[in-house]
Amino acid sequence: MRDKLKNKEYRRQKRVQRIVGIVEFIGIPVLLAFLTSYVSPFYTDELWEWVERTAFVFLGYETIIIISRKIIVDAKKDMLIAVKAAYELGEHYCEHKRGKDLEELIFLISRVNGSGMMNCPVTQKDYENLNVFIENKDKASIQKRKIYLAQALETCDLLWQYTLLLRLVK
Repeated sequence: MRDKLKNKEYRRQKRVQRIVGIVEFIGIPVLLAFLTSYVSPFYTDELWEWVERTAFVFLGYETIIIISRKIIVDAKKDMLIAVKAAYELGEHYCEHKRGKDLEELIFLISRVNGSGMMNCPVTQKDYENLNVFIENKDKASIQKRKIYLAQALETCDLLWQYTLLLRLVK
């Protein structure tokens, strides 16, 4: 019974994703092409002119969306890489307990939290947690968080491929 419900939910999600994809790849360009006809009217009533304008609008729309999503995802990925590097330094300190490593880590954490760096609240919380883990020399928690950070980095590689509307649905 449970498997049937999971399968049914999976199929429902796939249907929603298909509908959202169709709306974004066909509906939005057609709507935008229609709206551009008020700015620049069609010279003839031929279908080819509609197809041409819709294709042009689709290319422009997708180019803008893909570039903006790529920039946003790259910024998030950059934050995650920095946090993961700090966690690796923390793990190194917990293994070798060298004072120089601790100083370097404390300087890094204070620099990130004290500056106007573009970090989301979750990333700042990660740095605060790292500080606690280091104080307690909790290597297991550091390693566990590194696993989640690696998964988040892998997810970032896929995020830019989501369509604009699909990101809202997921």
